Amino acid sequence: MIDGPFPKEYKNRNGFQENTMNMEMSGKVLVTGGSGFLGINLIRYLFAKGLTDVRSLDLVEFDYPEKGRVDAVVGDIRAE
Repeated sequence: MIDGPFPKEYKNRNGFQENTMNMEMSGKVLVTGGSGFLGINLIRYLFAKGLTDVRSLDLVEFDYPEKGRVDAVVGDIRAE
């Protein structure tokens, strides 16, 4: 067992410290680039962790099976 602020910590095979605690997530999340590869996978991860209030902001339309669960906004976050 590694000494640290969280219980049940260990180092994975790459030497990185991980926390195996179950943490409950709540609140609202905005995922910029939600229609891209990383964005949709982050959204799926958040849903798997129990988060339900997720909004996606992207330049293209959000066209995934999770469309009914995500508040999708088409827009540009960059300043004009």
